Amino acid sequence: MRRVLRRPTLKVRHALGSVRERLRRRGPPVVELERVKRRLELLVAGLYGRAIPVAALDDSRRSLLTRFAAAITVGRMPVRILATNDGESVRLPRRLDADAGDVEAITRYQLLALEQAERVARGSARLTPAAPLERDLFHIAEGHAVDAALVARAPRLADTVRGARAMALTRRPKL
Repeated sequence: MRRVLRRPTLKVRHALGSVRERLRRRGPPVVELERVKRRLELLVAGLYGRAIPVAALDDSRRSLLTRFAAAITVGRMPVRILATNDGESVRLPRRLDADAGDVEAITRYQLLALEQAERVARGSARLTPAAPLERDLFHIAEGHAVDAALVARAPRLADTVRGARAMALTRRPKL
């Protein structure tokens, strides 16, 4: 049964891929993780002296309908920046908006990858408290420590880190 469905399934995937590519060309510019993944892995390995894999965030939690809508509307929905790690590898968004240009989007990918790699190196995932208030306070302190460690490890990142923090402050809601 699987062999019978394999060919039609591949045809549908190919057709959806070509439709998605045409829609992507019409939408706002994006930088795909696959395009820069290897460079990010080399950057992280160079700074940390060991390979820390970089992978895309898992989309399996989203419903089939949501994934289908995202597949045909690539570039039209705002991309939420969310990076994480599992204690051994770095997880980054599949794509970032490149409205300000590819260089700016690639720089954001680099900063996200390095922040998460620093958290992997520090063992932050296994140290995170379970209680919500403690966890939030831990993340605030850990974020500051990660930024300081990155700047100490690579001083040329200081302006990039400061710029990212300033941008984050402008996006926060007023108190």
